[in-house]
Amino acid sequence: MSARKTLIRLAKKLESSWQEVELDSMSVEVSKGWYVSEFALQGAVIATPRIIVRDARGVRMERELTGSHSGRNRMLFYLPAGKIIGHSKSIKFNRIARVSNVEGRARVLLICGRYLVDFFSFKVLLRMLVMQFQNNWALCDEVL
Repeated sequence: MSARKTLIRLAKKLESSWQEVELDSMSVEVSKGWYVSEFALQGAVIATPRIIVRDARGVRMERELTGSHSGRNRMLFYLPAGKIIGHSKSIKFNRIARVSNVEGRARVLLICGRYLVDFFSFKVLLRMLVMQFQNNWALCDEVL
């Protein structure tokens, strides 16, 4: 079996373990962790789209979806525990799903690996390895 087919099977198996987040109401509870989202940005993107989460203490945190573009997007990001209380009006979510910490970190490595293929440098490789020891919120900021 080819490596490509093996990776496709693995991706499908991982996707079947994702925990879907119900997006029916505006105030959706989320636990802290990595999320994969599929969404569309409608119209011209004037500002960086974002998701707003309020934690249990009432602190409002914003996750910018840096790197998104007009049209369909699929993105990995980290959210704190709390309630999603809003998002940019230009975002139309198709799906948000929680993924395991291992899968989140593996996806970060794949993202970094893609950059290494195009722009190989030992400095980038070292930074990529060091990033794996950061907390998840900071790690996500580095990747995005």
